[in-house]
Amino acid sequence: MQFIGLAGEAAIHRILYGDLHRFWIAQGLQQKSHRGDGGNDLPGLDIKCADMIGGKVPNLLIQAKLIKPETIYILAIASVDEPKKPELLEVKVLGCIRGSSARVHGSIVEFHYLNYLVSAEQLTPIDVLKWPELAGDQQLQFADCSPHAQDGV
Repeated sequence: MQFIGLAGEAAIHRILYGDLHRFWIAQGLQQKSHRGDGGNDLPGLDIKCADMIGGKVPNLLIQAKLIKPETIYILAIASVDEPKKPELLEVKVLGCIRGSSARVHGSIVEFHYLNYLVSAEQLTPIDVLKWPELAGDQQLQFADCSPHAQDGV
């Protein structure tokens, strides 16, 4: 499962930066420090990637005790047609939601822990991700990652 999670994180790095250079640097630093990422794959982002083994699009599950209102949670799915060839893995990023919105729009379910469950349909499409660092601004910015932001709801 760690492989699937790393594939999702790599996909977001490629979307934001255009390559995987920073992804490999971050992975090296984490391995040297023997610490995880503290729940943020990138500053302010928590990327959840699930496999498509069952063939059904998964929901986003966020542990209730770990959810942070300001964090943006991203759901991605990974699939591979030939399991013996992991280099053919494909990752599709489904969308994002802020922790504060997940608390309002998600439902509480118990799956090992209490979790907020947010369906893929409630996520804001990921094409709203912007990384203004390219313009000199170091802050990650997103369009409104609340459900139905496009509808004004």
